[in-house]
Amino acid sequence: MKKLLKLGTLLLVFALLFNLVACSSFNRVQKALEDAGYKLVENEENDASKEAEESEKVTEVYVFTNKDSLEGIEKLNTTLVTVIEFKSTKELVEYFKESNTLQGIVKDLEEEGTIKEFYEELKDEGFACGNCLIIPLGLDGERVLNVIEELND
Repeated sequence: MKKLLKLGTLLLVFALLFNLVACSSFNRVQKALEDAGYKLVENEENDASKEAEESEKVTEVYVFTNKDSLEGIEKLNTTLVTVIEFKSTKELVEYFKESNTLQGIVKDLEEEGTIKEFYEELKDEGFACGNCLIIPLGLDGERVLNVIEELND
């Protein structure tokens, strides 16, 4: 009986560890952005990141840029990508619906239906991956959305 109890406890510990590690999609998003020429930067702020840092629903805010991979006149195409990591996809959708800043950046999404349907629409457009909301700001934003769409497939 003790062996069965130890085995059950061990399985429960592994399940909890897997759940904690598997919850965030940030590592996948970070790798996809880095493969596309973006780097994680420190101390880079924009309206979306400032607003997100004030929310209790947000776990972490990251900002990426492609300015180091561009040369000469191409630097005009610098794009900032804000990745906002949430505790869950439900909180991601709730935050989006409450944020006038994000609604101003991301247009043409129907806010009708369930949370799951709205999340799927964000995901299909390349604005969401797992528990991360991706907001590209700049001329190269469409490329970022395509990278995230491919990651979601």
